[in-house]
Amino acid sequence: MVQKLCKSILFLVTCLYAVANVTGQNTAPIPTTQPPSFTLTIKTPSRAFRLGEDVLLYLVFTNTTDHDIYFTRAPGYNNPEFSYHFSILNEKGENKESRYSASIHDPSVLHHGSQAMDILKPGADLEMKAHLNRIADLDKPGHYTVQISRNDRASGRMITSNKIVVDIVDK
Repeated sequence: MVQKLCKSILFLVTCLYAVANVTGQNTAPIPTTQPPSFTLTIKTPSRAFRLGEDVLLYLVFTNTTDHDIYFTRAPGYNNPEFSYHFSILNEKGENKESRYSASIHDPSVLHHGSQAMDILKPGADLEMKAHLNRIADLDKPGHYTVQISRNDRASGRMITSNKIVVDIVDK
């Protein structure tokens, strides 16, 4: 009787573990042979910013398909750090992503919150604004290389933007 109960419990735990792995928050793209469904482009209003100045980054998400695409993002339009991965490197190639930004994408941290769903028509753009000072430690003068990426679940690819260089100069 006890042995049968132990086997039943072990079977139940195994099933729960399998379900958790299948339904977990896996953000890895699903491999397919489809072409990318969008492009990402980034730009800044200026290449040089003074130390402490708000460094604005404009992200343009463009639908490259012949059909509507649906994608989720954090609510609001000026907080793309929740929906995109930012790579910010200094001149030495060191990652300058802030602890705040890194914690957003830490898989060991369970994040709760609302998601917004957007529908983007074929060829249409969605522009968002990011404040790099919230995402990166830009506390020293220098050259910083910025690039963003996002999973494209439809094509199974990680889509990366163009790279830009931002100069932070002394006041």
